[in-house]
Amino acid sequence: MKAPNYVWVCHVCQASNAAGTEACASCGFKAAASGKEIENAKGNSRESSVTELGAKVLLAIVAAPIVLILKIASFSAPIWLVVLVAVAVLVGWLFKNIERWNS
Repeated sequence: MKAPNYVWVCHVCQASNAAGTEACASCGFKAAASGKEIENAKGNSRESSVTELGAKVLLAIVAAPIVLILKIASFSAPIWLVVLVAVAVLVGWLFKNIERWNS
């Protein structure tokens, strides 16, 4: 694609650029870019959101065994709780490793 024939603002750094320039004078990002390219350049990609979600799930999973141990210490845990914790650990592990699989 050719350079825009109007003054444009960079999608990444918000710098103003003169008409006829194909890339930002400030950061070098190209004028014509796809939404995915813009999100990746900004660091707001869906992949990073999934990774952040996985980290939050893992943080919650770390607390689950502690609660389970405290529950077992006071009285025997119902089987549904044990299964729920096992599934939660598996889901946390999957989120943690999803980035490796997408590479």
